[in-house]
Amino acid sequence: MSTLLRLLAMLALLAAWPSAHAALSCDPPVTGAGVTINYVNNTTMTVQSTFDITCRRTSTGDATTLDVEFEMDNGLYNNGTNNRARHTITTSAFIKYDFYRASNCGSKWKGNQKLSATFTWAAGTTGPQTKTVSYWACINTAQVAAAEGLHSDTGHVTTTYGTTTLAAVDLNVSIYAPAYCNLTTPPGDISVSYTAFGAQQSGSTGFGLTCTIGMTYTIATDVTESLLTGLRYILSTSPATTAGTGALQNYSIIATFPAGQAGSCAAGSCSGTNTHTLTITY
Repeated sequence: MSTLLRLLAMLALLAAWPSAHAALSCDPPVTGAGVTINYVNNTTMTVQSTFDITCRRTSTGDATTLDVEFEMDNGLYNNGTNNRARHTITTSAFIKYDFYRASNCGSKWKGNQKLSATFTWAAGTTGPQTKTVSYWACINTAQVAAAEGLHSDTGHVTTTYGTTTLAAVDLNVSIYAPAYCNLTTPPGDISVSYTAFGAQQSGSTGFGLTCTIGMTYTIATDVTESLLTGLRYILSTSPATTAGTGALQNYSIIATFPAGQAGSCAAGSCSGTNTHTLTITY
């Protein structure tokens, strides 16, 4: 064999040498079902979830430790401050939430605030290892869902180890909100001054409701007519619209005393009080 051929053979051998030492490698995270939250309106909630990551050491020449980091983006519908899940039909309706690295919901999993996992192999051992990484989805701000039903979002998890960055994988978020109707502003008292045999007199009080978009509901007082110091009065509510908008809706309760009543007051003046119940049904 000539000197040139021996040199080429040696170079070929040296070029093949790195293939005997396979680098540590990881599969993309397996995120499973992601996060599912059955939301209770006007509360805060925390739900823990996990994903699995598998990494491999195929040669005893590989390093015995590997640090892996996981970066989460802002999802599809963030408002710059929070992630948001969007209603699947009413696309103007959202529920705010965020991902966190601990159960106290104090440190977000977002951007440079990453989750991590460390793999360690005993000397002389090889093969794959799987670790389970925990994270938390938190609704830290109590809110009322504007629309009933499923709200969804998708976050994207990017995995980095050494100089390798894996393609992002989806992490799906499902938040289900029930129909809701909240007495945001309760009614107050109604005061009416009436003169015997005088003209009709009325008084009113306001109240506010915040109810699910498109949901119908009814408003009713326990009676529509009653007597107070011998004077007949009629109770009514206004306006008649009773379909939720997801925002505050204002209503009135009106007490009307028809004209020309004598009443039962034996003195020059007297007063009385009745208590009524307002019921919202949905």
